[in-house]
Amino acid sequence: MKTLRFFVFLLILGGCASEHPRPAADSVPPPNVIYGTILVARQAEAAPGILAALGTAPGADNPATEFIVREDDGQVISVVEPGGSRLMPGERVMVRQGPETSLAAATEE
Repeated sequence: MKTLRFFVFLLILGGCASEHPRPAADSVPPPNVIYGTILVARQAEAAPGILAALGTAPGADNPATEFIVREDDGQVISVVEPGGSRLMPGERVMVRQGPETSLAAATEE
């Protein structure tokens, strides 16, 4: 009788356990891409903890760069990127918005 109760207990316990399926890597939506123009590029000025999270720190060889970008819809945003960048004011860029916002030179629209 004890064995039967134990077996029933395991069946009930097994029925309660459920796995939440993880989305496949190819099912992650692509980043939202918006185009704009760089207005300002300057060394980022932020709290050391923020720059450390970006992988840089004040006085580092490759300081973070803050870009002020006017999107094509007129909205002005700030994007901080770690390390040096070859992007310059006046340059057209793609603003890739996802888990992390990043900039890249505009290649096509």
